[in-house]
Amino acid sequence: MRAQVVEAAQSADGGTLEGVLPLLTHDGVDVARLPLPNRFSGHRLVDQDLQFLRQKLNVSVLGVLIPGEERWRAGGPIAVLELPAGTELLMAGAPDTISYLRLLIATDNDDLWHKVS
Repeated sequence: MRAQVVEAAQSADGGTLEGVLPLLTHDGVDVARLPLPNRFSGHRLVDQDLQFLRQKLNVSVLGVLIPGEERWRAGGPIAVLELPAGTELLMAGAPDTISYLRLLIATDNDDLWHKVS
């Protein structure tokens, strides 16, 4: 499934991707388009803080949309991209975890972030 999502994300524009996200959601896994938290602007997915966060929350980044680009990037190379402010992430994880990430990103509350890290 992950390989299919990666392949589809690489050739999808934003509108197309939004249309298929509900189809990717199943039995305990949600896929959502989330903004990169401002505190991680300029970081890479392989950097310690983002890698730890992804491992602790057990979420995957399936794709990234860099500001100004029309196509999503996906696959192994996204791990080493420096992610600028305004980047969008295609995330997969448990529904409650995705909801928690939405809250973390929306509030940008230091105390909540420190509880995760």
